[in-house]
Amino acid sequence: MKYSELIARSKQEIAANKKKAEQLANLGQQQFSWQPAKGKWSIAQCLEHLNIVARHYLKNMNYENALKATEDKEFKPGFFGNFLAKNFAVIPPKRRFKTTKSFSPENNMNGQEVLKDFLSNQDKMMQLVDKASGFDLNKNKVPSPATKLIRFRFGDVLNMDGKHTARHLYQIENVMKAAGFPG
Repeated sequence: MKYSELIARSKQEIAANKKKAEQLANLGQQQFSWQPAKGKWSIAQCLEHLNIVARHYLKNMNYENALKATEDKEFKPGFFGNFLAKNFAVIPPKRRFKTTKSFSPENNMNGQEVLKDFLSNQDKMMQLVDKASGFDLNKNKVPSPATKLIRFRFGDVLNMDGKHTARHLYQIENVMKAAGFPG
């Protein structure tokens, strides 16, 4: 897929995910904090997990010293980026990934504040994607949020992030459908 196609698709995913999340604005704190079972994430935890990941990418995807692209090249995903993007795209998920402790938020957060941060991060991610046009999405790299041993191509981040977000918004939908969810 061409860089321009990847950027356009990423923008569509961010806009769709933000629109879905905006529907959570009327939830109360009890609903944001409710967990369907011990060890299962609440709505606030799902959103904060996404906030943690977004903050990492926003901090580490620096275009100041990035290599520019002189043409609309073909994006070639890296091994790990491609693996994750393909697995994140499957909804409902067929494969679960264990989250490291650094990505597992506590459940004592103000749900409205977490949602506000999430929506703000989606706006910032859209700005990040807007800036991607004109830069080499294959050669520029960013460390993985999970380990600095893995580096993703900028294009991998654009390819994965919207799918990862959609996966957790699907998880939120299931929390709200679960028996016992506070009405």
